[in-house]
Amino acid sequence: MTNDLALPCAHAELIAELPREVMGRIEKTYGGRWIVRDADGGLLLLSPDLTIDERFVIPRYFVESGWFNHDISPDGRFAAFAGERRSACVRVDGSTVWEASHPALGNVDGEDVPACAVFAPGGTELWAFVPVPDDEWDEDSDVTYTAQRQVISLPDGAVIGTSPSFYEGPHKVLIHPDGRHASSDAFDGAGNDGRWTRWDADGRPTTTSRGFGVPLDVHPDAGTWLGNAFGTVQLHDFGPADDDAGRDPRVESSTATFLWAWFLDRVHVIALSEYAPKHMLLDTHTLQPRARIHYPAPHHDADAINLCSAGDGTWVTVTAALDGAAPCIRRWRLGDGIRGGEPE
Repeated sequence: MTNDLALPCAHAELIAELPREVMGRIEKTYGGRWIVRDADGGLLLLSPDLTIDERFVIPRYFVESGWFNHDISPDGRFAAFAGERRSACVRVDGSTVWEASHPALGNVDGEDVPACAVFAPGGTELWAFVPVPDDEWDEDSDVTYTAQRQVISLPDGAVIGTSPSFYEGPHKVLIHPDGRHASSDAFDGAGNDGRWTRWDADGRPTTTSRGFGVPLDVHPDAGTWLGNAFGTVQLHDFGPADDDAGRDPRVESSTATFLWAWFLDRVHVIALSEYAPKHMLLDTHTLQPRARIHYPAPHHDADAINLCSAGDGTWVTVTAALDGAAPCIRRWRLGDGIRGGEPE
């Protein structure tokens, strides 16, 4: 097993920052931009240099419900919110484009989990994964275990298609860069069934790849994807497959300490570890550790409460208020090469 603390250092270079208190995870979106909630009930669309392109006021229902998925369209005109019993798409001015009330989606642990709604790459469609009554639907509790994929056209908000889906929550659906495949995962109490699905013109779903982990990210070349199976990062191929497709990964990490991982670029994966060093570089092809990320003083990986990569060689960190310093979002890139020895 690799001694991660003895790994060489990959030095981080600061390229942008935004002093702002935010909540929850920061997420990448189309065009190298970022989506994150602020602490004042807003959903922000940030440009690559971390300036605020748009701010949507989150509808009160979703703020009060506490647990919901969200997304912003590629053109910044619409935001989608999907909670336990309501989903909606709104404009920047707060007016509603589409909304639906629905049963709660139950999971194997007896919890109600949120629905999901994400924008397709072209920005002309919203894909909403809406819970619908099934054979196990409990009328009194209004809980179901099935979600239907609804395709909503924009900007008119009309539902132009419905089809079965494998969405079981709570993880947000990822859409493949080709605009045809969507991720999902299901937990049966023992393990995850991560998969990628595409739909034909008649709405019939086909599984094109499966794994044992929660889908995390798609390679910049769009041929492979990362999953997380109880802390083990796994690399899977896309390719012709059916519902009986093999689920074994091409490779997987040698340790099971990772909370999240993203493709930093074509040759590196950046991973968030449960233990020090918190931020690590893995080799894309082997998922073996290559370096630990060293931040310039006074920054430190332990200060970051959130991390995400754009896949273009840059990543962002989110820090809370520390020692009187304001909360801040920062964007980074790798400095010159990977150097051995202790950080300077």
